Amino acid sequence: SDCVVESDMEILLPASYVPQESERISLYQELDSMERETDVMEFRKRLEDRFGKIPREAQELIRIVTLRRIARTLGIEKIALKMGRMYIYFVGDENKAYYQSAAFGRILHYLQNDPKRCKIREINGKRSLLVEKVDSVQEGVGILSSMSSLQAL
Repeated sequence: SDCVVESDMEILLPASYVPQESERISLYQELDSMERETDVMEFRKRLEDRFGKIPREAQELIRIVTLRRIARTLGIEKIALKMGRMYIYFVGDENKAYYQSAAFGRILHYLQNDPKRCKIREINGKRSLLVEKVDSVQEGVGILSSMSSLQAL
């Protein structure tokens, strides 16, 4: 299933970069439907060719595609990037098999490797992992990439 991403970071195509609102909306929709990294690279190239150097907040927006793709491979339902933290939300108890999966085992391995930065939590029956000191989407992508490359516990 898909992974929802919420953030309080400035992640957008600025009006100063893509002036027409209808075009920005179209570009947002295109980004939202992307699955492959090659599509992201082509999108980035087209933006640069058409509008010039991509600003930081647009670069971060484009990285959301990669963040969601990696999160899906790890079975993550939702990610929130807020106040310098990354909250990773897992599926509910109705999907108990997930907690026995290799994907969840990789996440536990990451938690074990960095226990001072990470905390596993359960609030109202929903399990999540809090990762401290995540100040950009790029950092979030790096963390999820690290998780996915680990051996499952």
